[in-house]
Amino acid sequence: MSSVKPWSISTTVRNPTRLRDFLQVLAELAGKPFDASVQREYQIRLIQKRMYRPSNIPPEYQQYFENPDIEITYQVAEQVLDAQGYEDPSMRGRQSANPLNKLGFAIAVERLGNVKITPAGQMLLEHPEKASDLLFLSLLKLQYPNPISRDFPARKGFNIIPMLGCFALLAILEEEYGIDALHKDEFCLFVPTLIDASRVQEYAQRIAAFRNSTTQERKLLRLDWVREFYKQENLSESSLQYKNLYEYGDNAMRYFRFTRYLQVISDPLRGDWQIRIEPSRKTEVKMLLAAFSPDARPFNSLQDYLDYLGNPEEPVLPWKQLDSLKEVAYSLRRALRDIHTALQLKPTDLFEVDFDELSAAQLEQIIVQMREELRRLSLLEQQERLRLSVDSLIQHASVIEKLNKQKGIQPEDFEHLLFKILSAINDEELIQPNYPTDDYGNPISHAPGGKADIECFYKAFAMIVEVTLDTGNFQWVREGQPVMRHLREFEERVGTDLVYCLFIAPKVHQDTYSQFWFSVKYEYQGKPQRILPLTTAQFRRVVDVLRERIAKHGSADHLLLMRLIDAATAVNHLNGYHEWRQHIQGVLDQWATEVAGE
Repeated sequence: MSSVKPWSISTTVRNPTRLRDFLQVLAELAGKPFDASVQREYQIRLIQKRMYRPSNIPPEYQQYFENPDIEITYQVAEQVLDAQGYEDPSMRGRQSANPLNKLGFAIAVERLGNVKITPAGQMLLEHPEKASDLLFLSLLKLQYPNPISRDFPARKGFNIIPMLGCFALLAILEEEYGIDALHKDEFCLFVPTLIDASRVQEYAQRIAAFRNSTTQERKLLRLDWVREFYKQENLSESSLQYKNLYEYGDNAMRYFRFTRYLQVISDPLRGDWQIRIEPSRKTEVKMLLAAFSPDARPFNSLQDYLDYLGNPEEPVLPWKQLDSLKEVAYSLRRALRDIHTALQLKPTDLFEVDFDELSAAQLEQIIVQMREELRRLSLLEQQERLRLSVDSLIQHASVIEKLNKQKGIQPEDFEHLLFKILSAINDEELIQPNYPTDDYGNPISHAPGGKADIECFYKAFAMIVEVTLDTGNFQWVREGQPVMRHLREFEERVGTDLVYCLFIAPKVHQDTYSQFWFSVKYEYQGKPQRILPLTTAQFRRVVDVLRERIAKHGSADHLLLMRLIDAATAVNHLNGYHEWRQHIQGVLDQWATEVAGE
């Protein structure tokens, strides 16, 4: 059997926003030798801190994972780990530390002695707002082969810095073939298998041929390429090797996207996405490719590589020079001018700044300012484009209908979809998604813990929107308490009595209804709340009613939404959450009929 394999970043920590959480737990073990006992201890601590949830939780310990207010002791976490029946429990700890080692945030390798948090890791712990920038620097240094890993050796054909290889591939595709973005299939099949930088041009040719083939030809080409790469003629689409490429590709996309240097546009309706160089950062990427090769760098020793990987000042970025900073600033100003023109806005002071008069430090500061302004205006442009768009509501409602069947939809896709729907309905003073975005307002991850997914401000009321794709038995654990807490914090912040919450999921579990029922009927932290849980099918109906209203009258009043939530959360006459569930459906039916007749 062939030993050829693709490169991968991490399938242990799939969401790069969680790297810091894993690092915080590892930091508790700093100074200890990362031997089998400490590897085991690390995994136990991850369970204890709810960073890792094992699949097999004994009944006597279920309560610890069902109720987030119950503290998990170290002893309980240890017994939960033991209940998994792992042949080598310490291996789980090694796997959990692996992405932190790969990316230079920690050194937790048994043969390298004591656990150490590197300067880059320390910066990530102390400055979480720099997470995207730190990951970007790490990915510019992550290479195969490297002295710390034995998994991707040169003798097996590895010679690549994956992110730079991806940049180089995208640059050639755009310059020579007019292809400015890779589709999901193309990225997953060809980027993780690009293990040798000398083959970038060849891969570009292959992708161009793939793109120009018919749908039927493409299906054969996919399988032919996987068989060719692995050197196995009997592989099928159901083989592990074939599936791994999509798993590794999807994971790499998430890490690359989080840096904000690669932009991902999702199409939940088709279960597809496209990835391209972030338009506002093409100048920087061009400089990177001129300054750095995608070939793996030679290092004199393991320590040299570890020092380089863990240094947050390395590599020195080519645009740190004064002239390069000016070039970046001018490119951003052009992007800002374009969006100002599209929105018919008046020029701002940013257009009058003489970059030639600024120091390097001042230019860096104004570049940050321009990116923030570009992000803000991009969200505004999205809303203006969507406003009162019947066509977009038809399309988005179609996606909602398929959410419980469609594979590949991610939490950030769902959050972005709701932002677009609420923007299209119009009549708001402000709609603010809390997911982090790229420079053009597209999500790079889902909303972080501790914040509502979306905050909405209308003339008559304020509202948060919480969404989840979770439909399992533990939906109420992961969503119930956090949603109620987010709403209470939002209520206190906005300082008005009329504050609502829409909770939307493909299916609302009965235990989630029970949680919200108590809050609506009685209290949460001393006061009742107005929470309306809706299934995606029910919310689809809300969207259809408001869409028809827009088509008929040219607008949709936010008071219609207020009327629905008020009626659905008027529960004094009800006994129990089962009656409330039926009440919600009845209110929705009546509301839809009344609004249609108005």
